[in-house]
Amino acid sequence: MKKQLIFLFAGLLFLLSGCTFSRELSVQYSDLLVQYHTYLENDISDEQVFRYFINDVTQVTTKSNVMIRVESYDTNNILNQVSHGSGSIFFGTDAYQYLITSYSLVHASEHDIYTVYDYQGRTHIGYLFMESEKDNLSVLRFLTDSQYVLPSISVGSMLPIQGEPIVLIGYVNQVMNALSMGTMKASTIPNIDNTVFFDTSIPSDIYGNGGAIINTNLELIGIQILTQNGYAFAVSIESILNTIELFYDQQIF
Repeated sequence: MKKQLIFLFAGLLFLLSGCTFSRELSVQYSDLLVQYHTYLENDISDEQVFRYFINDVTQVTTKSNVMIRVESYDTNNILNQVSHGSGSIFFGTDAYQYLITSYSLVHASEHDIYTVYDYQGRTHIGYLFMESEKDNLSVLRFLTDSQYVLPSISVGSMLPIQGEPIVLIGYVNQVMNALSMGTMKASTIPNIDNTVFFDTSIPSDIYGNGGAIINTNLELIGIQILTQNGYAFAVSIESILNTIELFYDQQIF
């Protein structure tokens, strides 16, 4: 894989070197160069780097991940459905901690009850803070426990190179904080709303919805919103950053 990426990078470098650099092309080249160096610095094909990576994921990053149970009731207060998924804590105050998750799992409904389970199995009552149907994402909040403040996940600035290893942290196979590894499988796919999605080779299921997809630098770069043929399909950094920007615009903490 590493050789393939080197050849890909070398080919693009050769192609770009024969062009007159426009400002836009220069930015694209710089972004590609940063991605490539980031990949080399965090190359988990090296056994020692891989051990450090797994240790950091399991001991640090998973603490930002929570499981979400959604109970949906009808107008007669009869339980209709129970759904499960995941979310990632990205912001916190002395009063509340906030997590981002899939809109398909959490969206406005006066008859839904949200229960959040952290990595130690503690339960918290979740409240819908905001949603962005366009970005396929929602934000829940729950009361901060001053004795057990959960860490916030770091958000990346760009998608990994195609073929680069990535990891899903979620409730896959109904296992709390299950880790599933795969690669970036396809280029980003803009839809009519310019929302960017990406395919992966990460095995997953419906319980993985809302799960965090991280790069080898332990940064959030996607959130699973569904599966296609048994593999995670996600919204990317653009949607995450858009939702977080809308969140900060609320200015109600």
